[in-house]
Amino acid sequence: MGLHTRMNANLTIKDLLHQDTNSWNLEAIKTHLPQYEDTIRLLIPSSLKPPDSLVWLPAKSGNFTTKTRETNNALPVGLNLRWREINANACCTRCGEQETIAHIWCDCPYTKEVWRVAPITPNPKTLSTDIDSRDLLRTLYKSKNQPSSALQETPLYLWILWILWTSRNKLTFEGSSYSAPELVDKATQEAILWHSANIPPPPILSKPVHPKKLPYDPRLRSAAQMALG
Repeated sequence: MGLHTRMNANLTIKDLLHQDTNSWNLEAIKTHLPQYEDTIRLLIPSSLKPPDSLVWLPAKSGNFTTKTRETNNALPVGLNLRWREINANACCTRCGEQETIAHIWCDCPYTKEVWRVAPITPNPKTLSTDIDSRDLLRTLYKSKNQPSSALQETPLYLWILWILWTSRNKLTFEGSSYSAPELVDKATQEAILWHSANIPPPPILSKPVHPKKLPYDPRLRSAAQMALG
């Protein structure tokens, strides 16, 4: 469903329902999930009002699975491209080791330096070299930004992962890259920009439907002007 915004980051099903009637709140659905309105309206809310829980959406095959490429080992890194019989370099452009997803995000000496200077706790620099991408994401999900990161709610690790990937492509196809501190700064800047773009605008005060008129005597104004000379 894409990146969440600050407004809907913690929404659950109950936030899309009228609490008194347990029916769909169409206004809330149109605000947060307009592209799924028709599908949601076909669903009948349970009369038992069970507590919300996290679930995976079903795939076309009928199986429930995560759709992210990184956890499905589907990112086009060197080794994966070779497995698909694509004539590509299977080695890391930075260090020459076999390029896997875990290598790009965890094992490469360059990546380790990035995590070492990243202002998050716990720091992934202490992770085992045998960790896979799923374990890495689980660990990072529990991490928090340090006060020095200038970020509060936006998880910095997501942007570090993204810039690690785009930096890998930049080095592969353009021959240039960032230093480890520059990459963390770039990730921080992108996170700040995204966070700023998702701050909800202040509410617009509507004009009262039935405005009240206050009685006014123009003689009071004349008297005040005379008093001021």
